[in-house]
Amino acid sequence: MRGDAPSTSTQQLRVKNNSGVQVGANGQLGLEASGERGVIKSNFTGASLDLKVKNENGFATAVRIKSDTSVGINKENPETSLDVNGTAQISEQVKILGTDNSDTTFDDNLTDGSLVVSGGASVANHLKVGSGATVKGALQIDGD
Repeated sequence: MRGDAPSTSTQQLRVKNNSGVQVGANGQLGLEASGERGVIKSNFTGASLDLKVKNENGFATAVRIKSDTSVGINKENPETSLDVNGTAQISEQVKILGTDNSDTTFDDNLTDGSLVVSGGASVANHLKVGSGATVKGALQIDGD
């Protein structure tokens, strides 16, 4: 492969140094090795990394990692550490390790606590509450 002219190969391309490959007129994208890890990186301060897929309308950003390390899935401008536009399906557990307490006086718009749910919530099986529950509005209990 030549670096000074366009060239094509049907064989595997190997770069045998840890500096790897830079892509772009100014080396905006880097692919390199760091010990036992492979690294994909943006070489410009403030630049994001995008993983794009082609669909019938062109290319769509499936994942964006901003320079502040926030990650958007189907979201080009993530506003939190992980910002997902769409449905998430978790097959095991979701552990929330935050320790923010919620306000039991309802003097706010229900926006505090370690778990904040904007819409309704459903629990298919048993629900445990460890240290008290406050209900604003009607409470309906069906069953045993």
